Amino acid sequence: FLDGDNLDASQGVDLLGLALGRGEGPGAGDLDEFVEVEIYYDGAAKAAEVGEALPFLRARLCEAFELLDHDLGKYLWHRDRFSLEPQLGCDIGSRHEREPRLVGHLRTGDGAEDEWFVVYLLRKLTASVPDAACRILDADGEVLLIEAALAAPRWLTPENAENRCWVRGGEVHLLPRPRPPEPQRLPIREALARLRTARGATKAKDKVQAAIASRLEGYPQHAIELS
Repeated sequence: FLDGDNLDASQGVDLLGLALGRGEGPGAGDLDEFVEVEIYYDGAAKAAEVGEALPFLRARLCEAFELLDHDLGKYLWHRDRFSLEPQLGCDIGSRHEREPRLVGHLRTGDGAEDEWFVVYLLRKLTASVPDAACRILDADGEVLLIEAALAAPRWLTPENAENRCWVRGGEVHLLPRPRPPEPQRLPIREALARLRTARGATKAKDKVQAAIASRLEGYPQHAIELS
């Protein structure tokens, strides 16, 4: 997690794995294992409109520290420590606009529990911070969808899975399948708008939630003992 000294930084199923971004090209097996996170907050875009995105994100970063510090202090990371930093994104109104957000990239090496400790942390964060929404990716693609592959909806494909899986309110959310004439790929700006206006209606079915809860059974103590 980002240290206090750095708070001023400005900035299952193989087919399903392939669908969600599993690397298969030359040299893919040589890539270091990692987990990557993005945390979006409902008020970040408005803060950016008045030039306050960075102070807004710094405040949310401190809030996250206060909430997660107890667990972070007990866990020994296998390679990189989990860190977050503000990322301001593109200019509001630009073609590739992305909201200001907190981002993190953690190399895990052989530390498989590192990835799932991050998942545990983000579930805890979003359960306590209702306006936060997270995406969690690794070298294979969407971490939660791959873990819950046998329970995931069959309509998920390589063309439509991106930006549809989120953690919000401590639970997994899946945005609905595209309906013609909607494009298969859901832009992240639209994904966030749908997630926020759905008021919980996008929560994934119980079998998806159960698959993730089963993987996290005994956390955080289980992960701490293995670290």
